[in-house]
Amino acid sequence: MNHSKRKKPLSLTALIVAISMANSSISFATPASNDKRVNLNGSITNVDLTGDKHAILNWTSFDLALDESVIFNQQGSDSVAVNNISGSASQIFGSIQANGHVFLVNNNGFTFGQNAVIDTQGFLATTFSLGLNDDNVLLTDPNSGTGTGKITLGNLDIANDTQYIAFYSENIDVTG
Repeated sequence: MNHSKRKKPLSLTALIVAISMANSSISFATPASNDKRVNLNGSITNVDLTGDKHAILNWTSFDLALDESVIFNQQGSDSVAVNNISGSASQIFGSIQANGHVFLVNNNGFTFGQNAVIDTQGFLATTFSLGLNDDNVLLTDPNSGTGTGKITLGNLDIANDTQYIAFYSENIDVTG
């Protein structure tokens, strides 16, 4: 019997936990390398993914103060941007915007502050490692990343045209 460990696709029913819920000095989102797709302009970071239907970005931190925004310019509404964050738990108080789907992955967790804005086609924040295979199928590897970080949710501001918001973690605390 072969007991080799392999990546398994996520079950959407297990993954999608739709949540409808109707200042600090935080360092801004920082890409892990000199990624030419990421452009910082004052308090706005533009991520140009129009050449990639599905993209994986690596960040050393992904924190947004109240007046800061990250805007993902994607190829279309069915595009997916997987954002792997290697730093400490992310503090999201600002705005995340996209014309496609945005997945944030941080094994150390997230805090979504009071009135953080999510304006995307779909959104996922998880403490478990995710990736895309060659066929652009979302995969999780339970052996990579402990997923022990906590997700704390304040009272989020979610755009009306957002199809889903999902949070995937062993520890979720709703405060708002």
